[in-house]
Amino acid sequence: MSAVHASPAALEASAARRGSLSWAIAATAVVMVLLLWHGGVWRLVGGQDLHGAFLPKYHEAARALLGEGRLPLWNPWEVCGTPLFAAIQSLVLYLPVPLLFASLPSYWALQGLYAFNVLVLAWGTLAYLRRSGVTAPCALIAVPVTIAGVFSSYSMVGFDHPNFLGSVAWVPWLLLCWRNAVDRGPGVWLPLLALAYAAQWLAGYPDFAMDTAILLFVAVLIDEGATPLRRAGVLVAGLALGTALAAVQLVPLSEAVRESFRADAMATYDQPRQLFAVVSAGLFRALVIDRYGIPALLLAAAALWRFRRSRLAWLAALLVATFAGDPPLNLIYRLPPFSSVRYALGWSHVAPLFLGMLVASAVQDAVTSRDRRLRAVVLALALVVAGTSAWTIVRAPQMLRPVSPDYELLAQRVPALAEAQAALPGRPRLVSGRETDSGMTVRHRLSSATGYDPSMPPRRVTRLIHHVSGTRDSIVRGMTVERHPELAALMGVGLVAVPRSYADVMARHGFVPVRALPPNDVLLYREPVPRARIVHRATAAADEAASFALTVEPGRDLAATAVVETTDPLPELAVPQGRAREDARIVVDLPERVEIEATLAAPGLLVLTDTWYPGWRAEVDGGERPILRADYAFRAVALPAGTHRVVFRYQPASLRIGAAISAAALVAMVAVVAAGRSRRRRAPDG
Repeated sequence: MSAVHASPAALEASAARRGSLSWAIAATAVVMVLLLWHGGVWRLVGGQDLHGAFLPKYHEAARALLGEGRLPLWNPWEVCGTPLFAAIQSLVLYLPVPLLFASLPSYWALQGLYAFNVLVLAWGTLAYLRRSGVTAPCALIAVPVTIAGVFSSYSMVGFDHPNFLGSVAWVPWLLLCWRNAVDRGPGVWLPLLALAYAAQWLAGYPDFAMDTAILLFVAVLIDEGATPLRRAGVLVAGLALGTALAAVQLVPLSEAVRESFRADAMATYDQPRQLFAVVSAGLFRALVIDRYGIPALLLAAAALWRFRRSRLAWLAALLVATFAGDPPLNLIYRLPPFSSVRYALGWSHVAPLFLGMLVASAVQDAVTSRDRRLRAVVLALALVVAGTSAWTIVRAPQMLRPVSPDYELLAQRVPALAEAQAALPGRPRLVSGRETDSGMTVRHRLSSATGYDPSMPPRRVTRLIHHVSGTRDSIVRGMTVERHPELAALMGVGLVAVPRSYADVMARHGFVPVRALPPNDVLLYREPVPRARIVHRATAAADEAASFALTVEPGRDLAATAVVETTDPLPELAVPQGRAREDARIVVDLPERVEIEATLAAPGLLVLTDTWYPGWRAEVDGGERPILRADYAFRAVALPAGTHRVVFRYQPASLRIGAAISAAALVAMVAVVAAGRSRRRRAPDG
């Protein structure tokens, strides 16, 4: 028998990979110790997004996937129902999230997510820089430079948005896989490039992946090795394959964007994008010099003293990322899909990675230099950069304002709210500022007509909330019920938590106290319009504008009538004679399936005040029926007289289309790997 021995080159590569991982683990441990020095990412954050939007969805994704064995497609607990899987904040398919939040308490699960993202970033950065001729000890400085740059970005949002760091973490892997695919052939490396890009899509906001594609293309055109056409071709093939692989998430996401306020708001996006401009806003000092520090910028400049095309490529990517908000680069936002981006976040957070690579290269040059004075100066600057980056990471948990919820107080309130909601007729929807802003409506499955959604709340329900409250805000976060209590009742609102001093105001609108809530609130109840009801009178609205006007029209009998948005004739309706018994009872109430037993004395409409949304299908007694859009934002089904079983199921075509594209991408990846192995077997020995 003959033994198969690995070649010296293969053994050396394997040892290098193990070495890079060991250094990356050590770097991750140091970063997490620095971050946890003042409590980690938890108590002091930049806004309510972390606790109000991210953590609740992480918990729900983990509970559904690993606890209930289902894909969490729908969130019925906020804004009368909204997609969950399609909302990118939930990170359903970014597997560390459901695994961590299913197995650890919230605080430690979040720190674990940051540790995972730091490890991915550190390992990929060290491996890529080693491939570029930088040794691991010198490459280490790029890790804190990158993380400090992400944490100190505009408004500090990079600190308390875990998907930002998660998105940046995969960029060095994209560079590494691209470099190897060009130099060693696409066989395994092109599919790995696609996997890394798919991971970036799934880890955070889409604009990060979109911006990264532009930055990589800039770097690839300048970099060395093979012809420009081959370099660009490998990159385009890998990114296209990675995008197709992530289509199972991206296609539903695009549908959610179309159904949100973003579809009507793109014309207003120029102003928020300008927040990230450098030259035009006169913010070069704040956004570049103060953020990175003069020592880091000096080292980046020193890296260019020894010419390498790879370093020139990193500089070009850094410059594009820094000035992407300024003319003429910002013209890209006139083109889709960039025209749908509200904040230019990706560029600013990816930029520190390229700066860190340049800094690491300068340190490598100094270490190998024979000039003692140059070596001493560069290493001194490197120590300053490492120290200031570490200090930024240490201070980050203390630099923002305290907005984290009082979870001890909420633990006293939530059981009382859940008990009241379950006990009162029709399971009335809740409006409560504390629970909304802390995401408790999702975490504890308290049905609400509002919620905290800063990204993509369904456009029509959002408009109704704004009409009730008399305000317009792209972030849905509450409802001033007393301004329009009848319309709020139509949306199912029957429970309102307010300060005790405000109870008299609510009492004038028919709300009665049902229990006290700590610290000094009172929970009030008013019977809402039933979530499932039978109506025999309807008004047709030819378009959205007419539907909204008729729905909010004062004086309309909201419980007994409906507005149906259609250009077709209304279904047959008749008012029952006498006092015939009618009923609509919800017998199954699951996120993606609602079953109702309805008894009608005459033909009518079954109206369900859950959000109308593409992908919902209705069956009546086993046969499919069309879902009508009723009362501007909700669902209805026409029924004949008699007793019927109506089943609403959420089965979005966008998910099926995305899954089919992702499956085709997987097949293509397997084919590329198989073709690469076949070529290696046919290659001559030696």
